[in-house]
Amino acid sequence: MACDDWPMFRQCRLVHVIGRFREWHHWLVVNIPGNKVAQGETLSEYIGAGPPKGTGLHRYVFLVYKQQGKISDRDHGHLTNRSGSGRGGWSASKFAKKHNLGDPVAGNLFQAQWDDYVPKLYEQLGG
Repeated sequence: MACDDWPMFRQCRLVHVIGRFREWHHWLVVNIPGNKVAQGETLSEYIGAGPPKGTGLHRYVFLVYKQQGKISDRDHGHLTNRSGSGRGGWSASKFAKKHNLGDPVAGNLFQAQWDDYVPKLYEQLGG
């Protein structure tokens, strides 16, 4: 995904920005060796875009940080892509501060709105 073209970076995440100060994170990978995202440590498995019906466009932001060392975060744990539990109210900036990541070194974004796939995603998440 967005991180594959950035060989010197060690962390990438997809954050869904809801409103002005609310985030719901869809994906979190740390300790990526070079540009081999699949070989990184996935803390939060990927969940695709699923905006609720009638809420218009939502912004989805990929943020890439350069790690100074290995990240181990027992508080975060491992989140599967079968539940949305533990993903709302999350803060990319707090995670970056906790792990001394500084500012993002790269990013990308896309916008999405409700479509026919969203009910399938909600079913996958148990709701």
